[in-house]
Amino acid sequence: MGDSEDKVGEEEEETGVLGDESPAEEEEDILIEEEQKDPLEVALQRAEAAEKEVAYRDATIATLRRNAASERSEAMTSGAMRVARRFVGTVENLERALASLPEDTSENVRLGIERVLEKFLQDLEIEGIKRITTTGNTFDPMKHEAVMTVPPTDEAPAGTIVGETEAGWMYGDKVLRAARVAVASDIAA
Repeated sequence: MGDSEDKVGEEEEETGVLGDESPAEEEEDILIEEEQKDPLEVALQRAEAAEKEVAYRDATIATLRRNAASERSEAMTSGAMRVARRFVGTVENLERALASLPEDTSENVRLGIERVLEKFLQDLEIEGIKRITTTGNTFDPMKHEAVMTVPPTDEAPAGTIVGETEAGWMYGDKVLRAARVAVASDIAA
């Protein structure tokens, strides 16, 4: 049994099957192979490999830049939406204040509050913040929340908004708050 083991070991050494070559020896073999090739061909292969590496790194950098820009944009939109929600609350408080003024309130006070409210609404609209239109429109579950239903009529067929309990607001194409509405429907809520 000892003789056969020696023969296997000798064969492995001759064929290089042992796989005991160190990285330095493997690199040496590659260099020997490259020396046997045409130097121009070797240079072209190296240049091609370098071009691929540069293209890969350029693509990686472009992807990182796109992701960073997208994240910045999302952060800005998110921050703007938080501020918009607060301003919408202020507008609604001004509207409630105006509606609850006693009858004997000075006309100047009433007019002052109305003008501040108008200006505030104009400024919000300039910034892309507007009320969601409701009554008479078709119910849209992305913009409206049905809080009650009423039987449909000839004037308000099923799916038509017949009233609003709380205003909804949009910031551009994003819903800040869904409008709470009453909808004509054959199905009871």
